[in-house]
Amino acid sequence: MLVQTLIVQIIPLLMLIGVGFYAGRRLSVNLHSMAIMTIYIFAPFVNFGAMSRMHFEPQYISLPFISFAVSFTITIASYAAAGLFWKDQSRNLIGMASVSGNTGYFGMPIIIALLSEQWVGVYLMLNLGALFAETTLGYYLAARGNFTARDSMMKVLKLPVFYGIAAGLLVNLSGLQLPEVVYTYWTYAAGAWFLSGMMLIGVALSKLVTISFSPPKIAYLFCVKFLVWPLAMAAIIVVDMHVFQMFNPVVYLMLAIYGTVPLAGNPVAYAAQLGLDAEGVATAVLFSTLFALVYMPLALLLFQSTGLFADLALDL
Repeated sequence: MLVQTLIVQIIPLLMLIGVGFYAGRRLSVNLHSMAIMTIYIFAPFVNFGAMSRMHFEPQYISLPFISFAVSFTITIASYAAAGLFWKDQSRNLIGMASVSGNTGYFGMPIIIALLSEQWVGVYLMLNLGALFAETTLGYYLAARGNFTARDSMMKVLKLPVFYGIAAGLLVNLSGLQLPEVVYTYWTYAAGAWFLSGMMLIGVALSKLVTISFSPPKIAYLFCVKFLVWPLAMAAIIVVDMHVFQMFNPVVYLMLAIYGTVPLAGNPVAYAAQLGLDAEGVATAVLFSTLFALVYMPLALLLFQSTGLFADLALDL
């Protein structure tokens, strides 16, 4: 079941990347302008709506703190280690790309396909921590590639998505009921954000004069995303199973999926907006998306074979 689910999810993503490539190469779509629209228009509104509608369940309130802690630890370690090999902007890009994976465009459809709708809110809570880390620490490290520490911090504070998340959480916790028309347009914006986010990868690739393929950088990012992240999630599952016992096998499956998705697409937009190597990031994202088609089923089978979520009747 999972293999078919992955194929169904990956093919549209690759088609959107292809459409973006065509638009950039044949229609002269501007990479920087498209990134600005994605970051400053779609992202804050979509995240505002998602946060305002999220249902906070007390027993899962620790999930965003766990995901933020893991994101923060892996990112700082990855950025520091990258500094041993690269002294240029490469380590800034690597730090940004290490923060999280494609937990939204890629992970969410898999969660919906494998689990009932009631678990979507729990997954959103899990994703909240990494989303916050991406828009603060990840964006800051990327900005440091071209700007001073002070200027980079100012850019983080000016990032609209940061305030969209905060405003959405404030509305949620206050119990304020927004007009239904807000969520109607939120649905439209979410679709546009998804389309533009994936097409942006193709637009970035279309601007390449030669293929931006750096084996050492790709290998480094693959090691972080497909080795370090899954091991971190497995460690959390094992510790909870034997010590805290806060979560059930469904949450363990979420954690396994969360840790094995490919590289995120948002860093492409951030790199383009900050004047970094967006084309190189896009190349890494494309390769990791293709690799995930084979990697994710094998990784989740390994998770299941160890009994981490064996209680679930899933055809993986």
